[in-house]
Parts: sequence; C-alpha cells; structure tokens
Amino acid sequence: MAYFNQFVGGPGNGYKHLVDGSLDIGQDLPGLKKWLDRNNPPGPGRQPVFLSYFGNGDPRYYGIEARDLPSFSSVKSHFTIEPLVPGIYCISATMLPGYYAQMYGPWTGWKEKRWREVCQEADRFRCADEAGQGRLIREKGGEYWTGIAHDYWWLRFQRLCAVLRAREPDDQVGYSILIYRLDQSDIGRVMNGPLPAEFMVSPGAD
Repeated sequence: MAYFNQFVGGPGNGYKHLVDGSLDIGQDLPGLKKWLDRNNPPGPGRQPVFLSYFGNGDPRYYGIEARDLPSFSSVKSHFTIEPLVPGIYCISATMLPGYYAQMYGPWTGWKEKRWREVCQEADRFRCADEAGQGRLIREKGGEYWTGIAHDYWWLRFQRLCAVLRAREPDDQVGYSILIYRLDQSDIGRVMNGPLPAEFMVSPGAD
C-alpha cells in the first residue's frame, strides 16, 4: 500500500505526496516494535521514545513503550503532558502535516501569540506551590486551566511537526512511520526557536 514509483522519488518520499488511507492506516506498529528492539534496545543507553500514531491499534499491545504525543485517538479530556526531551520521535506520516490536529492549518501569527500566552500561563501554574495552584484555580476556574493544558498539548505538537517537516527523517518504518532523533538543540528550537519560514504566514494573519 505504501509503494510509490520512482517518478515521485520512490516509497521513501510517498509521505510528501499522499497520506491517510492512501499510505497510512496505522499498519506499521509491529514494524515499529522490531525497529525499536533493533535500534533502541533495553539497557542503560536506551533513549526515551515519543510516539504520535495514526490508527486505532494500541501500541502497548505490541510491547511498544513510548511517551504520548497527540495521536489520532487523542481527542480526549484526560491526557498526560510529558516534557519533550532528547530521544527518538516516531511520527505517523498522517500526523506530521497536522491534518488531525485540533488547530489545523499553517502556523499563523495568532498561533504564535497563543503559544507564548499558553507557555506563560502553564509556567505560572507549574511554578506555584499547592496553595498557589489552588488560588489560581479559584480565581479562573478549573475549565480555564484545562483549556491551557489542551492548547499547550496541541500547539506544542504543531510546532514540533513544523520543525520536523523542514528536515528529512532519520529512518522510516514501512514508509508510514517516520523516525527522528532529536537532541537538546532540536528541543530548544521546538519550544522557543523561530519556525522555518516556509511554515509561517504573515504575522498579522489569523
């Protein structure tokens, strides 16, 4: 299913042309497990693994231990926001362009502004002690802080994908799961650095 002929650069470039059911129906979790066993085996040197998966399968069923990134099944009210750290990032080809993101579309000036606001509020809540957090919840309500966490979760992922789209993957699994090895400078760029110009629109756009 993931085959593309050489006129478009072969199957390794298929994700640049078509995704979703034309390439990716979540079929490569078994292959990802084998890739991780071979390239990131258990032991002292094992790197953290992050996964954004397009499909209805359960990665844990295949023995895949990964930290959650927004995925096809991430439309839920409860989620754990893991901090981004250097490691191996496994992104389903359909998730990379952001078609299933909660705030779909290019990175606009509005999104950048919202990202900065959300980061500031998230830091304010995280740095408060238990009493301070209780006071913030009473002042603005629990729904406000849930909304901050939700926007942080999705906007951070869209920023991550914008950075990753500007580079070639380090490897692929079945041509539907893209593998990126990120170091600390990459993480800094995702969180704070300027995005590649080709994924930005004018600052005044909404």
